[in-house]
Amino acid sequence: MPESERKKHPHYRYDDEELVSVFADLVLRLGRRPTQIDVDSQPDMPSWRTFYRRLGRSGMEAVIGASVIHIMPNRDFSEDDVYESLLHFMRLNAGAPPTSRQCTSQHGLPSRPTIEKATGLAFSEVISRVRQHYADEAPRVAP
Repeated sequence: MPESERKKHPHYRYDDEELVSVFADLVLRLGRRPTQIDVDSQPDMPSWRTFYRRLGRSGMEAVIGASVIHIMPNRDFSEDDVYESLLHFMRLNAGAPPTSRQCTSQHGLPSRPTIEKATGLAFSEVISRVRQHYADEAPRVAP
């Protein structure tokens, strides 16, 4: 049986190297930390439980951490980059702004200190401005 067919077989056993590679590919494809639903919805991947059982939480975090370097390398963010990344997050999350804890490369966002440095404002003030901008760009509905 060819290797590609073997991997689709429900009882195919991935070795540890393959598990790490498959998980890292998913992290890079998504551009963020995969959820259990993300993993379990992939027909050609092992289940979340398999990753967790074989790699453990620390192993999965290590793969994510190593992959994030390729998703968003450290770089300087301009003020425009900061506002655009926060607006993009809000558009994807039905208008909900990110929390300080969500401001990480795993979520495709600059960190809180980076936001404050690029804008020269406190994090809460930046979020307030982004909320206002988001509200201003929402389509108006006539009464």
